[in-house]
Amino acid sequence: MVATLLSMSEEKKKPGRKKSGEEVDDRHAVAAIALRLPPLLASAIRESAKDNRRTLTAEIALAIEQYLERAKKWPADEAEEG
Repeated sequence: MVATLLSMSEEKKKPGRKKSGEEVDDRHAVAAIALRLPPLLASAIRESAKDNRRTLTAEIALAIEQYLERAKKWPADEAEEG
């Protein structure tokens, strides 16, 4: 499985785009990240997304946010303070 996540990237932003941290309405205004997941992990995340009625991208983003929160690296502004 190859999943694509959207992330803000200062290098990829074009002039006139919103600054990092602001709401972005255009999904093409953010850089895409492609990743490969082992089959069992891909299956589990797909099943979780279906059970939670989320898109695969939303489910993966939530899982990463929860991981980063436990590591005290999310939200980003709180991680910089600590």
